[in-house]
Formats: sequence, C-alpha cells, structure tokens
Amino acid sequence: MSFESLMGALLLLASALLLLKNFGFKGAGVVAAFAPIVVMSTLGDKLSYVFGTYSELISIADISEYISCSLKVVGIGYLGGIGADVCRELGEGGIAKCITVAARAELLVIATPHVMEVVYMLLGFIYE
Repeated sequence: MSFESLMGALLLLASALLLLKNFGFKGAGVVAAFAPIVVMSTLGDKLSYVFGTYSELISIADISEYISCSLKVVGIGYLGGIGADVCRELGEGGIAKCITVAARAELLVIATPHVMEVVYMLLGFIYE
C-alpha cells in the first residue's frame, strides 16, 4: 500500500469516526486506537528496509553504539507520540501528558552520556 493511499484510508477512517461520534457511537475511541496498529503493519516492509540499512551501516563502520542510540531515540519518540495521541483520542489528556513527559525524560537519559562525550572532546581541544 502506498503512503498516499494509506493516508487517504486514515482520513476516511477519521471522517467516519467523527460521524459515528456525532451519532452517539461510544466505541469510536477504541476503533481509533487500532489505527496506529494498522499503520505500523502496513509500513512493515519499509521499516524492515530501514533496519536492514542500519544493520549494513553498523557492519561497515563499526558505530553500533551510536546507531543503537539513534534507534532508541527514534523508537521512543514515535512510541511516545503514538501513545500520547491514542490517550488523547480516548479522552485521557492527563495520561497523554504523562507519556509525553516520560518520553522526553527518557530521551534526556539516553542523550546525556553522548552530550558529556562531546563536552569532554571540546574541552580536550581547548586545553591542548
């Protein structure tokens, strides 16, 4: 499925859910929660290509620590965003904010050792 047809299908789903909500359908939030699952399943081939490319880059350049860190950051960003959006759709704005804050805090934890490495490298250049 192409990206354009996937986005079209999701816009149709959003329109249908809006109509169902207006007619009093109480399960619209649950139906909307399955949209990220559908998106991830249709993007499976494209994601496997990306991960295959990362694996090839790791084997060529021996930079596995940086690649794994970037994959963690991207994964946490997407999972946090999707999780927060699903919670907002279900009417749980407080939980969505908690997910967003937790994802940002986890990103800071992951990035801190690399920031310190850059700072030490810059200090080494200054004092040499």
